[in-house]
Amino acid sequence: MMDQSLMELLVDEYEGEREGDANVFHGRGKCVYKNGSIYEGEFDSGLMHGEGRFVWVNGLVYLGTFIDNTISGRGKYLFPDGSVYEGEVENGLRHGVGKFEFPDGPVYDGDWVKSCRMGKGKLTYEEGCYYEGDWKDNLRHGFGKMVYKSGCVYEGEWIHNERSGKGTCTWADQNYNGDWKQGIEDGNARITWFVPRMKGSQFHKHNQFLGRIKQGKKHGGGTLLTASGSCLKGQWMEDKKNSSFTIEFENGHVEEEIIFENDMMVKGSLSPQCFQLYIPKFEDETELAKNQLVNIILQNISLLRRVYDFYAALHPVEEKKQWNVFQLQIFQFQQLLLDIDILRLGITLCDVNNVLTGIDLKTKNEMGCTSCVYNPSSYMSLCSFFSALTSIARAAFQHEYADSEFGVALCVDKFFKKVLFPNACMLSGYPLSKPLHLDLFYRHRDEAIDTCNHLSKGKGQGIVIQHILHACERNSMLNTFFTFPLIKSMLCQVAPHLRGDFNVYYKMVFLEVFGFIVHAAVSATLHMEEEQKAFEKKYIQDLKQKRQEERERRKREAAELAAQILEEEEKLREAQKEAEEHAKHGGKKKHSAKKGGKKGSAKRAQKEDSSHAKQNSSSNGDDTNGEQARVDDDVDHEGDEEKSEPDDVEETKVKLEQEEEDNFDESKIKIPRTAIGWMASDLDKSFVNFCRTLTGQRKWLHEGNEQ
Repeated sequence: MMDQSLMELLVDEYEGEREGDANVFHGRGKCVYKNGSIYEGEFDSGLMHGEGRFVWVNGLVYLGTFIDNTISGRGKYLFPDGSVYEGEVENGLRHGVGKFEFPDGPVYDGDWVKSCRMGKGKLTYEEGCYYEGDWKDNLRHGFGKMVYKSGCVYEGEWIHNERSGKGTCTWADQNYNGDWKQGIEDGNARITWFVPRMKGSQFHKHNQFLGRIKQGKKHGGGTLLTASGSCLKGQWMEDKKNSSFTIEFENGHVEEEIIFENDMMVKGSLSPQCFQLYIPKFEDETELAKNQLVNIILQNISLLRRVYDFYAALHPVEEKKQWNVFQLQIFQFQQLLLDIDILRLGITLCDVNNVLTGIDLKTKNEMGCTSCVYNPSSYMSLCSFFSALTSIARAAFQHEYADSEFGVALCVDKFFKKVLFPNACMLSGYPLSKPLHLDLFYRHRDEAIDTCNHLSKGKGQGIVIQHILHACERNSMLNTFFTFPLIKSMLCQVAPHLRGDFNVYYKMVFLEVFGFIVHAAVSATLHMEEEQKAFEKKYIQDLKQKRQEERERRKREAAELAAQILEEEEKLREAQKEAEEHAKHGGKKKHSAKKGGKKGSAKRAQKEDSSHAKQNSSSNGDDTNGEQARVDDDVDHEGDEEKSEPDDVEETKVKLEQEEEDNFDESKIKIPRTAIGWMASDLDKSFVNFCRTLTGQRKWLHEGNEQ
């Protein structure tokens, strides 16, 4: 702990500036104190005040600001053990925001209160290992994140340097999310185990436990969700199953009263139905027909799994790099139905939803909660996939095999051979047929789902085309480009069967509406790109024209200025000539002769005057000739300048024009972006704007000036 005040120090010697009659230390100086400490820096009225350096006898050094003999402000401490503190100080203590480097490597950067870590701060222990969060009295206390060298990450609440409260800890093979006490998992929690999965694996999820944890072990009531889709509910004790369990299998079969002791099943048995494929059983179907149907599915199981995995893998490239196994989602299943052209069988996607509802098809999310098949993001297990195809096949071909005992099996066999396998995995349906559309879907899936929910009025029973057309007209989306004929052609491309008979009462499902929105956004973007190119071309032409007009104006001004200069020079030369003529002919010769006196004297004076006149005349003639020669030379030089001046002006003009042309770089010109209503030259903006406008929101994402 350093001294908070330096008031009691006794001066031994001082060297530096002083002030006043009292000879007070003032200005810069060096002071050695009786205890051996040394201060060198600024003084004010005898006190250390300003920037300075203080060295204690024990080797502690402070460099920074002083206020009235106290260390306050901002500075740097160099401790004898090699520690370094740099930051805010108050009364000699670390107080405020500062950085402390420990001698063995750790570094703390954050808040301080009276030399204690308190507030927000980050303590880095070594590379890849740090704590960042709340501090109290030099301890981790509050909410914080700890990253360990092993790669383990804890994020949650801390009490007195221990993990306590709510927190999440992730290891390489599992994740714990729940309650903690004194650094140990204890309370309600969810544990997820990460199982490495190979491509083609039938398990698309991870094992999960939801329930009570005591001292890091499963203890009490809980639910175990397996990767295969089964669900076990019961009581655990010391991490082992010890009670009566209820098991629900993926195919929907439920086994109750299965007794476990020490993780071993001691009472009850699992019937063969637990492991059978979930194939819907129809009322008019015999057991023999049921077995025949199962055999047909088993014969084609490899191809069915290939189709399932192909559409389940319709994800952005970045997600494929992280995961190699996916579970089929409803919108991907709808894409499959579009690819095999289910509409040519007289079955719409909305009819498929009704068929699936007829067999009470439900799916489970990762927490085990059920969700309706109408949710496009819901998952379909492999068994549910088989069930859906079976129901669709029966609806499509039951009229052909109505009299056959094995009617359902024959329907499925024909559906597989004639419809499914020849056409699947080709991505011919418009919505997700291009990677661009797929990426767009995952970026703006929520916007698209909200739009569909709005258009279906929350009923989830399909979206009528008439409602879409009314929404476009009601929300003023139509313009010279986006017209009703264009909308009709887009809808026909998404649903080709509408080309022959355009039915405004046709009900579309989510993926069809998404395809229409994508088509509209892409077309609008391409149109706006053309508009932008035309706008840029015109913008640059106008800019060039303005620059040309500016050059012409400058040329005219330069020409007028040059003419004015020449006119003034001409007037100056004329004035000079007049002055020269006046100097040459305007002066009279001076003669001075006095009358009276003797006649001889008069004669002598007359002779002297005569001789003087001759001399003056000759000398004046020489001066006049010389001056005239100089004037002629000046006139000749001025003539030369007049002749050379136009050439210099022209060369200068050419150089300036060349420089202007060189400086005119079109790539460096910032051209405004154009937008027409909801349409923009950026695909994402056009997509979002279309969804928002279709639902009555006019919060457009514009990228520039509206044209």
